[in-house]
Amino acid sequence: MRSHSDSRLGSRLTAAVLTGLLTMSSVAPYAIAQGKPPAAHAGGKKMTEKQKKDEARAHYAEGKKRLDANDYAGALPEFQAANELIPSPQAEQKIAACYDGMGKTAEAIAAYEKFIEQAKDKANLAADVEAAKARVTALRNAPIPVKVTSDPASATVEVDGVAQMGATPMDLKLTPGTHKVKVSAPGYQPMEKDVTVKAAEAAPDLAFALTQAAPPPVAAPVPAAPATASAAPVTPPPAADQGAQEPRSNLPAYVTLGVAGASLIVGGIFGVKALSDKSSFNDNPTSGRADTTERDALIADMAFGVAITLGVTGTVLLLGNKPAEQAAALQERTPKNMQLTPIVGRNAAGAAATWHF
Repeated sequence: MRSHSDSRLGSRLTAAVLTGLLTMSSVAPYAIAQGKPPAAHAGGKKMTEKQKKDEARAHYAEGKKRLDANDYAGALPEFQAANELIPSPQAEQKIAACYDGMGKTAEAIAAYEKFIEQAKDKANLAADVEAAKARVTALRNAPIPVKVTSDPASATVEVDGVAQMGATPMDLKLTPGTHKVKVSAPGYQPMEKDVTVKAAEAAPDLAFALTQAAPPPVAAPVPAAPATASAAPVTPPPAADQGAQEPRSNLPAYVTLGVAGASLIVGGIFGVKALSDKSSFNDNPTSGRADTTERDALIADMAFGVAITLGVTGTVLLLGNKPAEQAAALQERTPKNMQLTPIVGRNAAGAAATWHF
């Protein structure tokens, strides 16, 4: 019986030991994946430095492989495990890149700043440090989503006085800092709220409960003014006689008659000269005397014509107050073979003479 019991006890101990070994072998990778690698291998033996480096390299290589495939969630624990085994700025940089890719802004900024601190004195990582600083600045200034709702919905939204496209409910992107958000809707009083957005932190939602605006006051009817006696119609002044002529000076008439008289004298002189030239031509006919006689006769005729025309014009000017009546009277005294046509304007007057032979 004893030997049988001892045999059963030994079998139980062996099973327990195997179970413990299997448990340790399954827990070790999980602990490493969580960034907490075991201090010793299964069996209680501590890891040598070479074993740590080899295992850290394996985790780092696996993390880089997943990071290149944009598997940020899968790459993060690998880099964390590698960094726990052998801390390094490169592993910290990759951890920051994983958080950045996962959209965890606060964790990414903290990891980037830790990398910058660790690598600031390493010349071979100077370019990576500058890139990390630029990325931290960009993350701190990155817009933060803010959800805006209103009652009633479909209200318009302004941010710092600038109208936003769309209507509530809407998602705004606000940069870190304090902003004034205004919501308006027809028939409701507008409402404003100040919201402070912090870098790498989720912003609170904004809900607006608008109040209906008071109806506009109804204007009282204005009583009509009492009727008053109509004023006597004002008689407009009589229009000026359109046919009345303004009095004109007689000087133009005198000048015209003077020129007519001078033309008459010139015509008489050249007429007498033409008669004399004709007498001389009859006594001694030559071609030169014939030309002279013809020229003098032509000048005399032109002078007489000018004298007659200007004489008539001067007469019409003197009778300018009643040009129609005087012209008719003058026409009666005009020879039958001459027709006079008066020319009368506002500031001038005259006549045209036509002879019929």
